[in-house]
Amino acid sequence: CLLITNNSSSVIDELEVQINYKNSSGETIDMDTDGHDMVLPGSTVVSKMSAPEEYSDYEIVSDVQLGRHPSYKNHADKISITSNPGDDCVIIEITNNDDVSIDEIEYAVVYYKGDDVAHIDYPQDIYDVEAGKTVTEKASPYDVDYDSYEVYLNQAHTF
Repeated sequence: CLLITNNSSSVIDELEVQINYKNSSGETIDMDTDGHDMVLPGSTVVSKMSAPEEYSDYEIVSDVQLGRHPSYKNHADKISITSNPGDDCVIIEITNNDDVSIDEIEYAVVYYKGDDVAHIDYPQDIYDVEAGKTVTEKASPYDVDYDSYEVYLNQAHTF
């Protein structure tokens, strides 16, 4: 799990991350990649990365591109998320507080055991969320031993 925060004052149009897993000799033995669109300044996005069972070290490589999608607009600052434990699940309510319909919203749920990441769900996409609409989602942490969770908003944009 990579938690990536945009600490700049610019919107990141495209963010590609790659993690290379190394053995004790420094050779790459596995890798995974993920990408994000329109990351707002100060926001944190989540990448669920696959890892081998054993590795000695890792290297993270990223590619940041600015100004690539002038027609995209990020509306993440107009989205509110509430959540609560449900019946063997987590109920998530995502509200579009903007005055425009949002083409795509992506969120991810990260489960923690103490301060450690215990599990991360694959990011979920919701399409065509009308202005003022609340969408209810369900995350099912089957067989996950956790004591807290966090819902992260990876993106909410129009094209």
